[in-house]
Amino acid sequence: MNDFEFDCLQKKRLAQQAKYRKRGSKSKKCPMSTDHMTKKQWIERCGKIVTIKMDSPVSWASFKELSKQTQEEYLKNLMEKYHINASSLAEMFHITPITVRRHIATQGLAVSFPVGHSMNAEDRRAWELFLSGDAVEQSENEVSAENEETCDEEPMSMCSFSLRFSGKIDVSMISNSLIRILGDHSVGEIEVTCNLAP
Repeated sequence: MNDFEFDCLQKKRLAQQAKYRKRGSKSKKCPMSTDHMTKKQWIERCGKIVTIKMDSPVSWASFKELSKQTQEEYLKNLMEKYHINASSLAEMFHITPITVRRHIATQGLAVSFPVGHSMNAEDRRAWELFLSGDAVEQSENEVSAENEETCDEEPMSMCSFSLRFSGKIDVSMISNSLIRILGDHSVGEIEVTCNLAP
């Protein structure tokens, strides 16, 4: 057997072996390291999940755990709504303004505060409501008040009424009933009609 024939024989053997080789959907499942993880291991692997509300105050620790993009979005939302500065944020986070500025610089956040900027009285009031958690409630009340103001109908008022008593006449009971209904500042006319039993 020469070299050529031996080479052909080897190729035929390899081809025959390949015929029985498992591949594709018939192959065994490739095991992964995650296949046998416990719930605790999955949580540790995936990392901590932090959620915040854009219209609510957040602690400094929670803020730092947010992604860079979320931090920028949160700060820009507050700046647009309340015209805050570094001192305002420091008040919410319970830290110093320089710590706020240093964090923004080191993290490369696309946020900058105008030099010498300060809140006006209206912004300050809205910011204090935000810090106390009353901002959302106040907003809902303002919408409700606007709806009431746009209503064209006048509030309901009493125009007339009638009372009827039977039995032994008790003048004090009648006068007390009138006072309770009319109050002390009513203006109008009163007509009294009395039918006495024979």
